Amino acid sequence: MIRRELGECVIICCMSGSFTQRGEIACLPPTERTRAALLHGADVVFELPVLHTVRSAEYYARGGVGLLDSLGICDYLSFGCEDVRLLEECYGRGTEMNLKRSLAEGSSYAKAYGLPNLPNLILGVEYLRALDNLNSGMKPLPIARIQSDRVKSASELRNMLRSGDKVSEFVPTEIDTSMLRFTETLDTLLLGMLRGSSPEEVRETLDVSEGLENLIYRHAFRASSRGELIHLVKSKRYTYTRISRILTQFTLGITKRSVENIIVSQYARLLGFCESAGPILKHLQKNSIVRIITKPSVMKNSPLFRLDAKAASIAALASSDKAHSIFEESPIIQGRSNASALNPP
Repeated sequence: MIRRELGECVIICCMSGSFTQRGEIACLPPTERTRAALLHGADVVFELPVLHTVRSAEYYARGGVGLLDSLGICDYLSFGCEDVRLLEECYGRGTEMNLKRSLAEGSSYAKAYGLPNLPNLILGVEYLRALDNLNSGMKPLPIARIQSDRVKSASELRNMLRSGDKVSEFVPTEIDTSMLRFTETLDTLLLGMLRGSSPEEVRETLDVSEGLENLIYRHAFRASSRGELIHLVKSKRYTYTRISRILTQFTLGITKRSVENIIVSQYARLLGFCESAGPILKHLQKNSIVRIITKPSVMKNSPLFRLDAKAASIAALASSDKAHSIFEESPIIQGRSNASALNPP
């Protein structure tokens, strides 16, 4: 779809790592999803740090847009959206002050914006806000999501995989089911950590506020699973997804102190690339504002990167093969060319 709009071009993808924005473990490891992206259109894949991934739409968008913008080479920001016309119509509907006031009063993002509850539409609005707030030169290129019985959302695919249903007609790559991992596999770990903590420790979790720590701590002793705990805690004010993210932040030790002085990504970790993208990577190594990381071992002293390493190691516990160290990984190199002209500007 992107090349249909722009013609031959280099596609640089920014992808969540071991956890998703819903606060759940990604069904497949980053390595497998990177390989699939390279096989089906992407030329270069970078990882969005987990500190940006398990946040609300505002911070998720700011992290992703900030990372791509800091590469200094991207002309367009492309993303999926349920309704492109509605996205353009709704952006700028309210002022920043009014939006923050509505959120502070307990409104959901959709209600605060006056939008239907369409997650990718909400993210799309935040991408546009991030472009403006960062004064980015990237132009937005929203792609309408196809509404069809033959197209499934990520949530629908996750539920199908969880139920053991076949998904081959809905995805371009054959999925190795032995590599699947699901958040509920770590329910015992989460409940054990919560029961062994205190309300004061839970309060330090990044997005916990307004006494929510007491609800989470109290119900951790009543719930027998993560899902049950979320249902016990959630309310009109605290949505399922928000509680889910908070529980993941707690598990990973992402606290309010974690985000001090961190506005955008400090580095860009390279997950994979096509062989033909070599010239672009050389250009990025020399000209990118942020450091391009190809060897995770050089980042052992970075607090932000150590969070990524911790997230990857904990997510691996949900796999059949639980042994894992992000510091031993290298970028995937795919022998395929997507673009006819990969020379840097």
